[in-house]
Amino acid sequence: MKKSVLFAIIFVMGFVFFMALFSSNIKQVIPLTGKTTSTAVVGFFVSGEIQERNVSKGWNFVSFYVEAGNYSVENVLNSIEGYYDYVLEWDSNNQKFKTWSKFGTREFNELNKNKSYFIFLNSAGKKIILDGEKFGNLTLILRDGWEAPDYIYEYESENITENTFKNVTFEYIQKWNETKQEFMVYSKLRNEQPFNKIYPGEGYLILTKGGYLVYVRTQG
Repeated sequence: MKKSVLFAIIFVMGFVFFMALFSSNIKQVIPLTGKTTSTAVVGFFVSGEIQERNVSKGWNFVSFYVEAGNYSVENVLNSIEGYYDYVLEWDSNNQKFKTWSKFGTREFNELNKNKSYFIFLNSAGKKIILDGEKFGNLTLILRDGWEAPDYIYEYESENITENTFKNVTFEYIQKWNETKQEFMVYSKLRNEQPFNKIYPGEGYLILTKGGYLVYVRTQG
């Protein structure tokens, strides 16, 4: 079995187990995620209406801030063709990941423009380049449980405690440290947080009790 295949299987199984424990008690989070880390540096560039997003070997958690004309997996990830093995989409209805694999399993063929995605790269030093239109104003309805919404801005968010999430009742937000290949967890039960903003091109998971996420374009 290829190392990348084995790693993907371990990741998916471990993440499902992690989710089951995470929702019950913050004390169970720390051992499972390891020590909290500082915010990973995510490289991004804005050139007109083109998004360029640096990605690393291993798992990357990404979102898109331009709208593509064609949302097939192959079209959106055309710039890294041959270098990605897996794409994971969070199924909020069933609270589990769906898998797209170049090795055969394909539970979806198109990306949802309102979601973030895990992408597994088999090579380092690559860049996702997506040409499209900027998003307009957008309201996303969030249900109870884990959600993985898109972050549509090409600039960093306000602090999480301010306007970005003011209409959402949430307990945790998770971002992915691509360097250390582990989650960073923002919790309302902590005094000190490993991060307090969402940056362009970053994906994230949020555990909510419902609400709506309002994106109002104030730049560009």
